[in-house]
Formats: sequence, C-alpha cells, structure tokens
Amino acid sequence: LFAGAIALSGSINVSMSLAQGHAQNAPLVAALGCSSPSKTSAARLACLRNRTAQEIAAAVPGSWNTPGMWGLELLNAQGMAYAGLPCVDGAVITHSFADALKTGLVDVPLMFGNTGEESDLDPDQDTHGMSDGQWQALLNASLASWAPEFPGVGAAVHAAYAAASATDVDKAYTAFNTDYGLTCGSAALAVAAKAGGAYGSPVYLYVNHWHPETPVPGEGEGGRLVRYAYHTWDYQAATEAWPYAASARS
Repeated sequence: LFAGAIALSGSINVSMSLAQGHAQNAPLVAALGCSSPSKTSAARLACLRNRTAQEIAAAVPGSWNTPGMWGLELLNAQGMAYAGLPCVDGAVITHSFADALKTGLVDVPLMFGNTGEESDLDPDQDTHGMSDGQWQALLNASLASWAPEFPGVGAAVHAAYAAASATDVDKAYTAFNTDYGLTCGSAALAVAAKAGGAYGSPVYLYVNHWHPETPVPGEGEGGRLVRYAYHTWDYQAATEAWPYAASARS
C-alpha cells in the first residue's frame, strides 16, 4: 500500500494496548453514566450511542488535551502518561506501531522527526529574557522528582543546553522540552525497530533547527513572538505556507 512514509513533528508512537485503552477511557464512560457494573458490554455501548455529541464533548477528560506538553512543570521520571489514540484491539488494529516495525509488518523506508524547538509556537512559560540563574532554578524545580534517582540532573541538563541558553533561555527551554518529548523517543523507537532484525528498510531521523529569519507571531496570547524552529514550521516550509505576507516574501 505504501512505498515509504514521512512523519512530520509529533510522536508517531501513539498506539496503546486494549487494556490501557479501557483504563484511559473509563472516566469518560463513567461521566456519561454508562459504567454501571450491572450493565453488559452491549448495554454500555448502547448507552454511549444514546448520548449526544455535545454530552460526549463535555465529558472528555482534561488529560486528553495533553496538559503540560509544552512546559516543564509536569515533568515526571515515570513519563507523562498522555492519552493514546488507536487501541490495539486485535481486530481492526493488530499491532502497535513499535511491534509493526519490529516484526517487519510494514517494511518500507521511513523518515520521521521534528523541529528543534517545537514548543516555541506556544510554550507553557515564556522564558525569553530569563536570567541564567532563574533558568537553573526552574530546571532544579522541574526535575526535583528525578533527583533521588539521578542526583545533579538539573545541573546536567543546564550544562547540556548551555550553548542554547547562551543565545536565549527561551531557546534552551523549548529545545529541552522538544528533546525529552519527541527527539529522544523517536531515536529510541528507530533503534528498537532495527534491533528486531525483521525490519530491513532504512529508517531516517531528522531534527530541523532551521528557523524563521525574523520573529513571527506565535499562537499564544499577549503577542509573544516565535524565534526558533517551532511546531508546524517544517510543514509550512514543505508546503511553502510561510507565515509572512506576500510582500515580505518577494
């Protein structure tokens, strides 16, 4: 069906097991009044189908909106536990994305990656102009839960992004957020896929650090300007949907 695939930004490893899906969706079913233990599976399904689109939308848990995705405030050594999308039910979807690669179920060239500072589009915190001391304090606080297992982790991250923070703490903040949320996971997925031995096609990873020549308006409130390689920048470049007026491009 496919000769190859290219994924831009975001994680492509968004599948979950059926048990994980049931656990994730249980609060939604309960909020809609369809989770009574006395109900059969068919009765629960009929109950859900009897709800209006407005009722279902209102019952969607806030966690499904990936809170903290573009910030450091909710960092957890056990993972962020974001909502998954397709459930591996064994019928419609038979393999997780990772397993499909490991087993060679889809063996075609694959390229995936992200921009270098995805969250610069609308970060949870605007750190532009923050002092180096404030940046170190933010890292220490955000990584406090990691410290018992990884002593000095705040200082280590600060040193790893020293070149970026020398330009602007905002660049270091969004680069670190992007690396732990996307870049590192993509690399781990690619290594795991090839380690299985059944996936023979090449896997290409990219990180795009090319950024707008001049700052452009972001998506957040307050008129914050985007300076680095933000989310959707790679797509805009590929489609030439530049965030500038035509007169500015000519």
